[in-house]
Amino acid sequence: MVGCSPHFVNAGLEKLSQHILRTTDTHAILFCPFCNDKTKHMDSGDGHLGIEIRPIATGYWNCFLCNRGNKDFSILLSAYGIELSYLDRLQSIPSFSPTAESVKVEETNEKQERAIADFEAKSFPVPESSDAFLYLTRRRKLPEAVVAESWRMWNQNPYYVFWHCRDKNGKVVFYSGRSFLKNFLGPKYLHSTTSTPLLKVNLNKTMKSPNFGVNKNMIFLVEGIFDALGAPSISIPLFGKKLANRHTKSLVKILQEGNYAPICALDADAITENLKLAQTLTDYGIPEIYIFSWTKKMKDFGERQMADVELTELKSFLHPYHPHTQKMLEGILRRQL
Repeated sequence: MVGCSPHFVNAGLEKLSQHILRTTDTHAILFCPFCNDKTKHMDSGDGHLGIEIRPIATGYWNCFLCNRGNKDFSILLSAYGIELSYLDRLQSIPSFSPTAESVKVEETNEKQERAIADFEAKSFPVPESSDAFLYLTRRRKLPEAVVAESWRMWNQNPYYVFWHCRDKNGKVVFYSGRSFLKNFLGPKYLHSTTSTPLLKVNLNKTMKSPNFGVNKNMIFLVEGIFDALGAPSISIPLFGKKLANRHTKSLVKILQEGNYAPICALDADAITENLKLAQTLTDYGIPEIYIFSWTKKMKDFGERQMADVELTELKSFLHPYHPHTQKMLEGILRRQL
């Protein structure tokens, strides 16, 4: 387990507490179990192994005597004879599935509504002094006004920033969280399961859909919230690289009723998934589908690299999809990268 999550590290530190000699502003200090640190320095009572615990409990450890260290916190725990049970691991990561990239737990409507109500009551604006604020404004290049209006934090899940939308009465109806930690091992996304999220979220609904000289208006199908925010026009986030089966028919209905030609614009590392998405829509009778072609310099909307590209320029990034030419199209897409 390389790059342990803060929840896992904190659970391990609790088990390791009797061995911690002192703490500094950034590290917990112990005797190193891999060398003669304790034998040599027992009298002084000060060890030479440090575990990074602040500002984020990464669990990275290193001995300044023998220079042994690792990002895997479980190695150090094992050296002290400590093994976290499976239950400990689960309890150390509240509401997480240990392996899922995106949490999409099917709950009853009552539980969903309680989660929404809890988020609405306990979430708060992203503090300007926080790492989350820097992530949104610097890494994601979102305007501060947008962060203040649409993004929140929630103590129940402290390593996420949450975008949310409200109904006409101002009530929160949906939230979508994204971890802002670089080496976070928990799920990347954490969103409410009320209704059908991808059909309720249209982040750019006030923008005119582009028409590139074809018979239908276009709509972008993208992976996540940041991609939808960065897309140049109307978009639907799928919250992952695959279209959930329970969403397919509803999405097809939207495309048909809006007379839309979808642009499959999943990230550059999802060429196979992009083509499968196009094939699925073809199987459901959508006659006109396009694949978005990324380049070495522009690999997803979420990085905001295409913010300055005019809608009329985007035609050069589009390739019509047809099952009979899928292999040839896949080759073209891969060569572009």
